Order: sequence, then structure tokens, then C-alpha cells
Amino acid sequence: MIILNRNQLTSWLPTYATEKIVNLSKRSIAFIDARTFIGLSHIANLSLNMNSLKAIDSSVFDDLMSLIDLNLSENFLASIEPNLFTKLQSLFSLNLGFNKLTTLNTGTFNSLPNLHILKLDHNQLTRIEASTFSRLTKLSYLYLNNNNLLLIDRLSFLGLVNLEVVYLASNPVTMTQPSTILQLCLTNPKCSICMYDVCDHK
Repeated sequence: MIILNRNQLTSWLPTYATEKIVNLSKRSIAFIDARTFIGLSHIANLSLNMNSLKAIDSSVFDDLMSLIDLNLSENFLASIEPNLFTKLQSLFSLNLGFNKLTTLNTGTFNSLPNLHILKLDHNQLTRIEASTFSRLTKLSYLYLNNNNLLLIDRLSFLGLVNLEVVYLASNPVTMTQPSTILQLCLTNPKCSICMYDVCDHK
């Protein structure tokens, strides 16, 4: 395990190519060099939360093919490169909460076949297009609460056969389009839409 949170290092060069847990949170990181994680294919858990990231190069995570958990929450990301997660075939949990995201490219999550948990809460999203999550067939928990969502296409979750809970609390759409909300879980009848701050789910 490598833990480098809460320090004043201005750069970090990977030392152990077999480390599985790397914690780089709370370091005021504003930029990640594209070479930072080259050769670290054994990393399973990477924390970059609570930094100052505004953008991430699309090739930064290309060598992290064994990554299971990626935490990018509490940064200043306004957009996500379409190919940023392309090589993360093993990713189970992705946390993008508490950023500045306003839109999502429809292909952003296309290459995450094993993703179960996706957190997009506390951003500035205004709409969800129909094909945004279409290939996340193993997705179980989707956090969209505390955004500015005015429009969610009624086919947004079509095909998500394992979807259990969608969190939508604190969005304008929960008040202005209730009939649409009730039709969102078209594929899995066991799926629940949570429109409250506290729900009896994970």
C-alpha cells in the first residue's frame, strides 16, 4: 500500500510496480502527467479525491488494467475525456461525485463492462441522454442526486438489467417531471428510484 495523502510533495514517481492500493488524496494535485501510472498494472485501488484536478488527460489510466476502485471525487472536473476509462475493464466502482460536471459524453462509460457503482452526485448535470449508460449492464447503484437535472430521457436506463437503485434526490426533475421518473426502470422491475435524501438502500 502506498499512502501519500496530506503532504507537500510537488511530484510523485511510482516506486513499486506491485502495489495494489495507492492513496493520493488531499495533496492539492492540479495536474497528472500522462506517464504517472505507466507500468503500474497491479494497482487495484486508486484514490485521487480531494485534490484540485480540473482536467485529466485521456491516456493517464491506460496502464491500470487491474483497477477495481477509482475515486476522483471532490475535485474541480468540469468534463471527462471520452476515452479516459477505455482500458479500465475491471473497474467495479467509480466515484466522480462533488465535481463540476455539467454534461456527460454518451461514450464516456461505454468501456466499463464490470462497473457496479457509479457516483455522479453533487455535480452540475442538467440532462441525461438515452445512451449515456447503455453498456453498463452490471451497474447496480447509480448516484445522480444533488445535481441540476431538468431532463432525463425515459430510455436512459433501458438495458441495465442489474440496476437496483437510482438516486435522484435534490434535482428539479423530481418535482417537474414525476410521470417520467416513474417510467425510468423499464428493464428491471426490481429497480428503485430514490427521490429522498435518505433511502433504505446501499
